[in-house]
Amino acid sequence: MKKTIIAAAACLSLLSGVAIAAPGDNLASVADAHFSKGSNGITYVDGIVTNTTDHTLTMQSVKINLLKDGIVVGDTLGLGQNIEAGQRWKLHAPVNASETPDSFKVTEVLQLPH
Repeated sequence: MKKTIIAAAACLSLLSGVAIAAPGDNLASVADAHFSKGSNGITYVDGIVTNTTDHTLTMQSVKINLLKDGIVVGDTLGLGQNIEAGQRWKLHAPVNASETPDSFKVTEVLQLPH
């Protein structure tokens, strides 16, 4: 039974084509991440994301937890599309939280190969 479950999980991951990684898994690097205020008054998490794989990605997203005093008060998502190997893109994720966050943490990178 255990072998069947493991085999099924492996097949699903291969068929899906989606890779999920923690921030340190070399799928992307996020640099110069910071809060910024847009001209519309909305706060954003901005930064530069680099596709560190050796292939083009149809979609690469960066999930971010928004924190206040170390407590998660919201989350946001930055999305880049058709990102070539080694190419950089601008992260510009809107802040939508129940309270004004004082920090954030990149929690996950999701990508779909081309």
